[in-house]
Amino acid sequence: MVPLLLSSVVIPVLVLVFFALSRATTRRESLATSVVGASFDLCIVSIGIAGSMFQNLRKVPDASTYAVAVLMSELILTQFVAFVDKRSLSLGIHKTWQRVSVCLGVGVLAVAIPSGVLMRFGRF
Repeated sequence: MVPLLLSSVVIPVLVLVFFALSRATTRRESLATSVVGASFDLCIVSIGIAGSMFQNLRKVPDASTYAVAVLMSELILTQFVAFVDKRSLSLGIHKTWQRVSVCLGVGVLAVAIPSGVLMRFGRF
């Protein structure tokens, strides 16, 4: 179980943290912009985690149906982060910390969904 969790969740998130830090140090953007960008990247990483479900859930009946459902939810969450980032003012989100909190929360949720499915139904 530990190698499954390491290979499909922990390592991609560590890579994301590395790239977010390198992005923050090489560009002249605010911390809020870096966090929103990292949240979007977190959603993209979660799409890869959902893709790993196809390999790891072979013994579960109808695994491909569940994997596609999770993958579509990941795509929707990714678009939601982009939507909140671009249209936060029209949504009534006027403070930067609120926009960052929503985007980061959705990014964490996007990783938690396929990670939970892999933990529950993954190979042992």
